[in-house]
Amino acid sequence: MKKLTVMALFFASLVFSQVNTSRIDGVVTDPSGAAVPGAEVTVTNLATDQSFKTTTAEDGGWALPSMAAAKYKIAVSKSGFRVGLTSGIEVNAGVPATVNIKLEVGASTETVEVVGGAEIVQTSSAAVSSTIGGRQIFELPFATRNAVELLVTQPGVQTPGNPRSSSVNGLPRGALNVTIDGMNTQDNMLKSSDGFFSYIYPTVDSLDELTVTTSAGSADSSGQGAAQIKFTTKSGSNQFHGGGFYQRRQTGWNANYYFNNQQGLPRDIVKLTQRGVHIGGPVWKNKVFFFGNYEQYILPGTKSYTRTILTQDAMNGNFSYCPTGTTNAACVGDPSLLKKINVYTLAAQGGFTNTPDTTLLKTY
Repeated sequence: MKKLTVMALFFASLVFSQVNTSRIDGVVTDPSGAAVPGAEVTVTNLATDQSFKTTTAEDGGWALPSMAAAKYKIAVSKSGFRVGLTSGIEVNAGVPATVNIKLEVGASTETVEVVGGAEIVQTSSAAVSSTIGGRQIFELPFATRNAVELLVTQPGVQTPGNPRSSSVNGLPRGALNVTIDGMNTQDNMLKSSDGFFSYIYPTVDSLDELTVTTSAGSADSSGQGAAQIKFTTKSGSNQFHGGGFYQRRQTGWNANYYFNNQQGLPRDIVKLTQRGVHIGGPVWKNKVFFFGNYEQYILPGTKSYTRTILTQDAMNGNFSYCPTGTTNAACVGDPSLLKKINVYTLAAQGGFTNTPDTTLLKTY
C-alpha cells in the first residue's frame, strides 16, 4: 500500500505540475504586410523539445492557450515563403505573449532566423506584471531561503518593517492572492490580516520563476485578489541537472543584539542548519520529466520574551479592583483604596467551577 501511495503521488505530481500557464498568439504577414492564412506555426519548448502546432486563420492570426511558463522557439512555414524562425521567446506565468512574424518570399527549404528574438508585445491583456527567474532567484540578496522575501524587490511593493509586513500598491494584505503552480497557498483564516506569506514554504532551489501581477489581472485569477503572486516550480528538462547546499549559523559567529547588550544579557543561542539537494531530468525524453527538491531546516535555540503573568496571590484567586466612584489614578496613588475579592469564592456562589485549571497553572 505504501508503494502504491508513493507511485500515485509521483504520477499526480507529473500530471498537475506546471498549472501556471499562459497564452501565446500572433499574426503572420508577408513582406507587404498582408495576412498569410494557412501557415503552419510550430512552437517548441527549448528545455523539453516538446512541440505544439497550429495553423493561421484567414486574418493570419494564430493562438496557443495553456502554454507552460518557459522559453520557446517559433517556426512558421508556408509554401512560397522561406521558413521564419524566432528563438528565445520567454513566456511567464499568467502573462500572455504576442509574437508577430513576417515571412519573406522564397523557397520553403530556406530559413530566415531572427537571432535577436522577435519583438514581443502584450496586446491581448492590460495586466501589469513583473517576473523574477533564472539567476535572479539565486543572486538577489535576501535573509532566508524563503522566496516570498524576493517580492520586496518588485515594483509597487512597500515594506515598512520586515518582509511579512509588506503591501502591494498600498492594498490591504487581504487583497493578495499567493499561488504555487496555480494552487492557493494562503491560510484563509489569516489572509485578511496577514496575507503576505505562503503557507507552503517556496524554496529558491525548487522555483523556476516568480511573477507578480499588480494591475488588471486576467480572468483566470482576478477573482481571487487584486494582486497576484504566482510561484512556478521547476519541472525537469531533457538534461539531468542537480545540486546541493549547506548553510550554518552559530552563536559564536554572531554579534550580540543591541537590546541584549543594553540589558547586560548574553547572546541568544542560535544553531541554524539548512541543507538540501535537488535533481531533475527526463523520464521519457521529449515526453515525461521529473524534478525533486528536498531541504531541511533545523533551528534549536533560545530567545528572550517578555510577558505579563499572574502573581502568586492572583493565582490563588485574590484579585483587586478600584471601587465605583473612585478614579484609577487615585487607586494607583493610594493602594489602600483597592477592594479585594476572591474569584473562586465568587464563582462558587454563582454555581460555577471554583477550582483552577491545572493545565493552565502549569504554564506559569
